[in-house]
Amino acid sequence: MFAEGSACLPAKGMGEIPKQLASSCPSDAILLNQRVTKIRNLNDKYLISSIDTNTGKKIRVIASSIVLACDP
Repeated sequence: MFAEGSACLPAKGMGEIPKQLASSCPSDAILLNQRVTKIRNLNDKYLISSIDTNTGKKIRVIASSIVLACDP
């Protein structure tokens, strides 16, 4: 919307936007500093996936999407 008109920003700056988005998620929904080694789709109908990390953690999720943020 920045290109189409006026924009609203938090008083403390742009860095507050991801904090606001994260605040509406469950505390275990965002993992930091985890390397994903495998993502498996277990059921197309219900969008159930299993995510393995390099620490041996296996995460089972029911989601319409999974976002991986990584270096190019």
